[in-house]
Amino acid sequence: MTGQSTFKPFESLPLRGKSVLLRVDYNIPMNGDVLKDTTRIDASLPTLMLLLKQGAKITLISHRGRPKDSDESLSLKPLLPYLANKLNHNVTFETSSLITLKENLRFNPGEESNDPLFAKKLAEGHDLFINDAFSVCHRAHASTVGVTHFLPSYAGLALRQEVETLKDFIATDNRPLMVLVGGAKISSKIDVVMNLLTVADTLVLGGAMANTFLLALGYSVGTSLVEPKAQDIARSILNQAALNNVKVLLPVDGVVAQSPDHPPIICSIKTVPQDHMILDCGPETLRHIEAALKESKTVVWNGPFGLFEKPPYDQGSISLARTIGHLTQDGHLKSLAGGGDTLAALASANEIDRFTATCTAGGAFLDWLAGKSLPGLDALLKE
Repeated sequence: MTGQSTFKPFESLPLRGKSVLLRVDYNIPMNGDVLKDTTRIDASLPTLMLLLKQGAKITLISHRGRPKDSDESLSLKPLLPYLANKLNHNVTFETSSLITLKENLRFNPGEESNDPLFAKKLAEGHDLFINDAFSVCHRAHASTVGVTHFLPSYAGLALRQEVETLKDFIATDNRPLMVLVGGAKISSKIDVVMNLLTVADTLVLGGAMANTFLLALGYSVGTSLVEPKAQDIARSILNQAALNNVKVLLPVDGVVAQSPDHPPIICSIKTVPQDHMILDCGPETLRHIEAALKESKTVVWNGPFGLFEKPPYDQGSISLARTIGHLTQDGHLKSLAGGGDTLAALASANEIDRFTATCTAGGAFLDWLAGKSLPGLDALLKE
């Protein structure tokens, strides 16, 4: 997988008086100007603190959301007070200083198109580039790949830690390895699942994605969210799992309702009413998963196992998070959860701190697990 080579460290560089362009991930949820989750900002602090200690001048660059033109609601300016407080330094916006935060990169179309002119403009006035945002390394953008053509480029502390964590969790000495894959669509995770079948001992499929597998096996899933055209893909995944001797766990019961706003009932997967949809995994399914977890040594989790953003259909994900958290705390498991929705489910269960490690990345986490090349990492590894 990408990231097996060693990144060039920046810590021993003579940085006093040098200007550093630092790519961070400040794509965080906000309610107006109120920061709802500062996890990604906090992850960048060790690199920032070290650069300050070494006497560097820092320009912070990040994107936020998917703006159309200059969408003021997606500005990075509201982050200034939190950053200044955490760093105990004044942080200016767009105006050059010891620590400068630039406006949302995606306000310029040159960012996502990896326009060399925009990349050159970003690089101007800086002595080196550090990427500390693993979560955007699957994107060949100006701020992840383009700038590396104009500046000596290095990996930040958080990025290196996330890559090393991923490498460690897929190591062969961590077997038996269980992989939990949830979310809505098979089509977005085909490569991930197929690649994980080469390293996993148990594959657990949940969320709306599991509905398509059930449909492919001949079950009636009522009005549940499915991908009818992906049934052949589901069958090929199950066949490959059998060939690789990977145990596959699918739901045996579910929490179903006529709609998310109707009262739920619990029923066997064999008896889902035609006018109902599966919205969460049921208690018997959870018992099967929990029993398999107790036989595992390592677990990697991506994707919630129900309509977790709408209670009571968050209970399956919360129950899983608590089981994994307790087994981890007791020393029975090493656990890794990745992706924004997955971490949100863990936060709802108050279990993030009990997991061995978490990865804030979504797309980059999935692409790495799928064995794909990540342009942002490759750009840091080139000679």
